[in-house]
Formats: sequence, structure tokens, C-alpha cells
Amino acid sequence: MIRPLIFDTSLFGYRVGKWESSASDPDVNSLFDQAGNFDLVYVFGEARAIPEGHCQPISTRVVWEKQFSQVASLLKAESPCFKMGKIEGLSISKWEETVLNESDQSAIRDLVLTCGAFSRFNKDPFMVNNEYEKLYTQWWLNVVKQKKPIHLARINKEIAGLITLGFSQNSCHVDLFAVLPQFQRMGIGWKLLLKAMQTARESGMETLDLATQKDNVKAMGFYEKAGFRKLNETIIQHWRPKGLKNG
Repeated sequence: MIRPLIFDTSLFGYRVGKWESSASDPDVNSLFDQAGNFDLVYVFGEARAIPEGHCQPISTRVVWEKQFSQVASLLKAESPCFKMGKIEGLSISKWEETVLNESDQSAIRDLVLTCGAFSRFNKDPFMVNNEYEKLYTQWWLNVVKQKKPIHLARINKEIAGLITLGFSQNSCHVDLFAVLPQFQRMGIGWKLLLKAMQTARESGMETLDLATQKDNVKAMGFYEKAGFRKLNETIIQHWRPKGLKNG
């Protein structure tokens, strides 16, 4: 069954739905009566050869988890897999909603969009109505509105990276996480991740989880080196049942 997605529909300005696909589903052609009500359907589960319309891209979302029983030593010392010295001029602090100067606002906008560089919304060539920018901008606004923990990394007062967190029962989830390209490969991402783990532990959480795209090879290697374990992988397609009219 295809489930309508009210938020995505409102944000993008056309009808969006979600289909949780599995091997036991009926033949895809039987869903076309439902699909006619949508301009875009996210197909979660198995990759499908859609016989009509258009389907792109096919991406794989990977969820990683770190249990805090594995983390205690990392909060006291650097991980041996990240050989780095002191980062000159680096400061990491919790961001409180304040009036930001123009430079800070620009850096945050760039960081929010950097978070999803490998997102299916950014990779889909038929999303030409700024869907990616709309989605990630709204995500950031929701993080701020809900007063979720936000940590900013600065180099000599210049914003270089951020990480935001959400909480659910005994688990903490990384929502947005990015370092600006000009500040990457300095160890800032690792410092932000340590700060996130520390914040989660202090809030009584037992695990930290996050998601990335499988084709983001750099991130996949980073989390593996940091000792995260892979929880699951999910194949996701963008299916346009009526072709590319609204894509």
C-alpha cells in the first residue's frame, strides 16, 4: 500500500507517497491504481524494475550505532585510529539561539546543505524545484525550533562544522553532521562526534546512532574506524508513476 506523505507533499508542492516494498508484495502493476494519485513515490525495501513511469535514483541508506559501553575510553583520549595533534584555534561549544552575524549565517547555510551532499534528494536529477534545499533548510529550522542540542566547531571564531542531536528513549540520534570542505581532514569531525557522544552519555543515553549513504565512501570509512557497527541497509528508489511531468 502506498502511504501519502503530508509533509513532503506540502514542502515540494506535488503529491508524494511512500511504499514499503517486500518480496511478498503483489505484482507492482496492481499498485498502479494507487500510484495514479501520486507524482512521486519513495520505494523503501527491494529495488524494483518499475514497468511504467520513471525510477531514479536508487540509493542505499546505512544506519550505524555506537554503544556507550564501548565509548568510555574514547571520551578520555583520542582514538588510536585518528592520529592527530592539537587543532590550532579550534573551539567547540553548544549553540544557543542568538543573533548571528552575516558570516555565521552563511556558514550555517553551507553546512546544512553539506550535510546531505550524498542525499538521494540531491542526487536525483529530476528534482529541479529546489527540493533538496527546501528539505534540508526545513530540517535545520525544525532542529532549532525543537531546541535540539547543537554543537558548533569554530576555527579562530569562524564556523567550520556542526552536529545536531535528537533523543528517543535510551538512544541518541545524530540529525545533521557536517564539516565545511575547506576544514575537512583536520580532525574536526572526530572532535564533534566525541562531543556528541559525551552529550548523549550525560543525558543518560545508552547508544548513539546515525545514518549515511553507502556511496559516501569517506563517511562509511570514518564511522567504521570510529568503532560504529552497521545496523542495517535500506534500498530506496524515487518512482514517478506518471513519468517526469512533475520531476
